[in-house]
Amino acid sequence: MIDETIKEIYNMLYSPVVTPYNLLDNARLENYDYVMYKRSDIGLVAILRCTVEPGFKPDFYYYFDQKDNLLKIIMQTEENEEVIFDRQSEIKKLEKKYKNEKANKTRKIAG
Repeated sequence: MIDETIKEIYNMLYSPVVTPYNLLDNARLENYDYVMYKRSDIGLVAILRCTVEPGFKPDFYYYFDQKDNLLKIIMQTEENEEVIFDRQSEIKKLEKKYKNEKANKTRKIAG
């Protein structure tokens, strides 16, 4: 368990998760209207519009750093905005998971 969590933390720290290039192929899918890219202060932003279910076409904003590592995904509709993925939040969750697993392992050894 702990080894798997360490691998997850490592991947979240050093893996791009998805790159701007990975998203380009989505433009060929029937449920996508477009995939666009623009520059930002931190790197690239990919904007995708797709039909998730009939009548529901949100925009997805993928934020990448200068090295094309995914930082955040935000789903935006006319009514609201929802964070789908945030690298820093995911790292914190995994660190907490690791600490809990380590504490549980220590309790089992001591108990």
